[in-house]
Amino acid sequence: MEQDKKPLRDAKGRLLPGSTANRSGRSTKYKEIKKLAESHAAKAIETLAEIMLSPLESAKVKIQASNSILDRAFGKPTTVQDVTFKEPSDEDGINRPSKRLSREEWLRAVINDKKEALTEDK
Repeated sequence: MEQDKKPLRDAKGRLLPGSTANRSGRSTKYKEIKKLAESHAAKAIETLAEIMLSPLESAKVKIQASNSILDRAFGKPTTVQDVTFKEPSDEDGINRPSKRLSREEWLRAVINDKKEALTEDK
């Protein structure tokens, strides 16, 4: 298995470039904490179900418990974002030339804009 391989080291015991001593990237305590959480998972779901079904709890608490159960059973719902790109215009405060400028032309334009801004401030 890939994870059971020893990291590559040089004659002095130093890690070679591209080699890592922690292939998973997780702390050594992660496995212990995960096992502990898994051992309590069934009781946690039972507790959430009791809260969800309890006539004494508020609707808000019942909804939170229900959502927690659903998230664990099916995963959190994904969100879809509609992203549209609008080309900036002069109205946005961004002056864009209609043609592609050479580096020298661009620098000249930037310097001129700075000079204009400085003279306007005086």
